Amino acid sequence: MTESSMSTILSGLTDVTTALISVCTSLVTAVVSQPLLLVSVLMGMVGGGIALFKSLRHG
Repeated sequence: MTESSMSTILSGLTDVTTALISVCTSLVTAVVSQPLLLVSVLMGMVGGGIALFKSLRHG
């Protein structure tokens, strides 16, 4: 492996890590600023899952 390809890989990893950190930060910010939205989404997912489960069992 040459020096340049190594640095290219490292810079790519740095970019990916930075992107992941920014996504996580924005997610945390959204959750902290809008807990009611998160709760309603979770309740909707649970309700949808239960409805789907019931319909599958009866189907």
